[in-house]
Amino acid sequence: MSFSVAAKPFIDLRKLLASISDISIVTDEQDIITWLLNINNGNKSDQLTAHRTLITLFASSNGIADDLPDAVSKTDIRKIMDDSAAGNARLNNMCEIYGHGLRIFDLALDMPTKKSYLEPTLGEKPCAATVAFGMEAIAGGADVLGVGALATAADVVAATLIQKLYPDMADAIALEMPAETQLINRIVSACDETKPLEILATIGGREVAAIIGAIISARTEHISVILDDLASLAAALILHKEDANLTTHCRLAICQTELMAKLLKKMNMKSVLVTDSPKLNGANAALAMGVLKANVAVQ
Repeated sequence: MSFSVAAKPFIDLRKLLASISDISIVTDEQDIITWLLNINNGNKSDQLTAHRTLITLFASSNGIADDLPDAVSKTDIRKIMDDSAAGNARLNNMCEIYGHGLRIFDLALDMPTKKSYLEPTLGEKPCAATVAFGMEAIAGGADVLGVGALATAADVVAATLIQKLYPDMADAIALEMPAETQLINRIVSACDETKPLEILATIGGREVAAIIGAIISARTEHISVILDDLASLAAALILHKEDANLTTHCRLAICQTELMAKLLKKMNMKSVLVTDSPKLNGANAALAMGVLKANVAVQ
């Protein structure tokens, strides 16, 4: 599975999306096992396995983080990555308990994107290349894939994408992010694009683009996807706007806010859990995938 990142990569990417939109079209059943079986049907097996559960986080930095004094820094993210590589991060401990694999991809962490209210953050070719890179998330195989962002200003970038795609979400975003509302509105107003992928290339982050690639590749391999955070939910939203059939193999890990609940309703998507969880990148996916593994074990 590949597409060209030549002259007009979004043309080729949309051709790819059209070719896979009918793979494992499923009804998002309330019952987790039924949902998993429907996704798995392309593998011609009625026996589910969840031995290879994998969490993939994409690390990157966004230029608008400079406008957010309380935003997590590149240094903070680098420390998390180093601790994880050494097996000492808190998420490592959680993954060990549940038996999840863990990967963190560095998306040029030390090179922030451009400020989205001044100029396009990515551009079409770099955006498409990052989507292609994200498709490598399932290299080596997986039964269930959890995806999330480890990025500076990740929630604000996600919120700008959401508000641009769905202007009626502005009030919900303002309630959840009152301190960032002015910046979000400024970015949204500066973006003249109307198509989902073009919006991503103009105001999105590398982490969102890579998560889109991971969701696409998982679909072609009949792998269910657990979305960890607002950034991964925004990535799914972009694909959903391109074609609603592209995200039926996805569920949000944990619905924690009214904003998330409204987005799930728009996408006709469910969450695995509705609860609070540790404030830790990847924790939502780890917990939700543990629930999936338990359900598979007792089927």
